[in-house]
Amino acid sequence: MTDIPELTARQLARAVPARVRKRLIQGRFESGDDIAALRRFVGLTQPASREPWALAYIRSVTGSRIAEPRKAPR
Repeated sequence: MTDIPELTARQLARAVPARVRKRLIQGRFESGDDIAALRRFVGLTQPASREPWALAYIRSVTGSRIAEPRKAPR
């Protein structure tokens, strides 16, 4: 039998509750708290989560259509 290691406090802190995870998988983001939970789960810093590759990664993980950041008008 293989021993499964206990989860650490750090791993538990990154967990997303099941009800929120189900919603996010369906692409139903309700607030900025959802984005923050997803960012914490995948281990992205706040500045890194704004990068195009991070948005693409989040889209691929969730299958959702998170909008591209808006550019400031000139």
